[in-house]
Amino acid sequence: MIHYVGDMHQPLHTVSRFAPEFKNGDMGGNLFMLEEKDNVTELHALWDSTVYEWDQDFQQPFSDETWDIIGKISSDLRTEHPLDE
Repeated sequence: MIHYVGDMHQPLHTVSRFAPEFKNGDMGGNLFMLEEKDNVTELHALWDSTVYEWDQDFQQPFSDETWDIIGKISSDLRTEHPLDE
């Protein structure tokens, strides 16, 4: 279930880039190649890995410590990327 919910929020599942180099589309970023980092070489996998830094599998059910970690990640992201008002 968690995998399916995550997939629904993956924007590259609903788009494909069409350009001269992608006459039939880039398959939702699967053909859009990137410089390799942490074994990721294409845009779709980059998104799936949650842009590297938050690629963690937390043991479930979540412990209080896990909720604290997730809360800190959320807080840090909101601080780094505040909403423009």
